[in-house]
Amino acid sequence: MSNPTRIAEVEGLRGLAIALVVIFHFFPNALAGGFLGVDIFFVISGFVITQRLLRDFETGRGLQVLPAFYMARIRRLFPALAVVLVFSLGLGGLNFFADEYAVLGAHAMASASFTVNIHLAQELGYFGAEAVTKPLLHLWSIAVEMQFYLLWPLVLLASLSLARTTAPKLIINLACLALGLGSLAVCIYSSPATPDAGYFSTVARAWEFLIGAQLGLLLQNRAHGVEPLAGLETLKGISKQSPPTNGGATVPSAAWAGLLLFLGLSLIAYGLLTVEANQPPGLHSLYPTLGAALLLYGAPRHKLGRALFGNSLATGLGKISYSLYLWHWPLLSFATVLGSERPTLFQSLGLIALAVLLSVLSYLFVEKPARRLNQLKTLLVLFLPMLGLSAAGAAVHE
Repeated sequence: MSNPTRIAEVEGLRGLAIALVVIFHFFPNALAGGFLGVDIFFVISGFVITQRLLRDFETGRGLQVLPAFYMARIRRLFPALAVVLVFSLGLGGLNFFADEYAVLGAHAMASASFTVNIHLAQELGYFGAEAVTKPLLHLWSIAVEMQFYLLWPLVLLASLSLARTTAPKLIINLACLALGLGSLAVCIYSSPATPDAGYFSTVARAWEFLIGAQLGLLLQNRAHGVEPLAGLETLKGISKQSPPTNGGATVPSAAWAGLLLFLGLSLIAYGLLTVEANQPPGLHSLYPTLGAALLLYGAPRHKLGRALFGNSLATGLGKISYSLYLWHWPLLSFATVLGSERPTLFQSLGLIALAVLLSVLSYLFVEKPARRLNQLKTLLVLFLPMLGLSAAGAAVHE
């Protein structure tokens, strides 16, 4: 059974998303819509996590699956994050004034407890002039992601339990659709009135994850009719560029996959080019998120998609995308604060190169080794130290 996180084109799409974000942060005038890369990340996360959960729930062990799932999320998110938090607190302690360091401590405390999005919604806007002076500002999206990871497995498990007895395909898809539409409504309503709350809110962002989740469910349904708990065989062999079939359900023809690929790229490009500067999330976010969903479906099934997103550069960037997301913003922020102005073009290119180097090192020597930890070591080596970092941030804040 294939693992969607190991499909090359999924990694390649992560590579596209992080490239958009980094370009926007360092060169906002060159790509004003690059912040939408985070929206693409959310779609990918919803897709991958839903497929992972469906595969795990297929064993029929129900709640017994959840501890292992949450431990896997800790191993995925905590290690590199802890390193960046230690780096930021250390460098901030050496260079920040007392009031600046107190703010940094508050952000570190909230980041380590995955509540920084709530904290920031009450403090400042993502696009404000002072945003670049906050080294941990970007961690709002990691907090949103973790909050989604905490809640979605429970919702999915409840839906699956109910669906075992009555119209399984209908119930699960309706639950995902209803939650997604409700979240989108909150986003549309809250963003104009309270842009910061709409931008940082997990409730107002959940629909982006749920677009990816819905795609995962639809793939499941297509392969197995009304049985939502059967495997993920529609994805088997995709990364090997073979046209898999399963239970009579064939992968779309090259022409159909090519159309989806074209539409996906067009929607993302349109969203990037038409979004207004400082525009809070809303209906315009549908362009990159729906485009990302179409790419997740079409790219692995078409030779152009495999060429664009399955090549070694795209997949390599995708593999380090999490660490690169963590590292690039603190480097930019500290450089801006210490230099009293934004870095020049050549300084920015140097900082990006440094961020890539640190990301590769983090991936090889922090992320990958952590994936091999058992549950006890995960608690001792990752979870408890993160609590310690939260406490350290609180002490600095005081």
